[in-house]
Amino acid sequence: MTTDEYLLSMARYHHWAGQRLIAALSTLSDDEYQQPAGLFFSSVHGTLNHLLLADCVWHGRLSGHPFAITGLDQEIHTQRTALASALLQQALVWQDYLAALTVGMLAQNIVYKSSTGQSFSLSREAILMHVFNHATHHRGQISAVISRYGQPCPEMDLVYQLLADDIDERPGRG
Repeated sequence: MTTDEYLLSMARYHHWAGQRLIAALSTLSDDEYQQPAGLFFSSVHGTLNHLLLADCVWHGRLSGHPFAITGLDQEIHTQRTALASALLQQALVWQDYLAALTVGMLAQNIVYKSSTGQSFSLSREAILMHVFNHATHHRGQISAVISRYGQPCPEMDLVYQLLADDIDERPGRG
């Protein structure tokens, strides 16, 4: 598997895992969804919002269309369903973005400013690996909260998405 294939696979996983997480969150009450849960971004809502914010910020840096923020906890959507929809839509944006890249573009260094204004430079491929790893980290935090509230955790291991893709690609299937 080449780096571009790997990253496109991770973009697909990013969307798939997001769908599974959003579906599992439907079992939480609005109070459970909004209340402080000991997460870095306080609540399930705050952490999902941070995931969307981070995706938008990184996509803006990579696409040359910066996404202005006031902080890493900036709220983009106050409403639960709007946030879920935007999060899944942004995950699809990554797939389109990656499909349009060439291997040479992946190796290019991107100079960007952090949320504190400090300048950094990383390759596009390193940034993309970070984007998908960052989301996995926070989805894991949210799934722990789901189980703490007594609800079943969503199965979001990459291997299950890869196996599902393999089954779907067999002759006579989807």
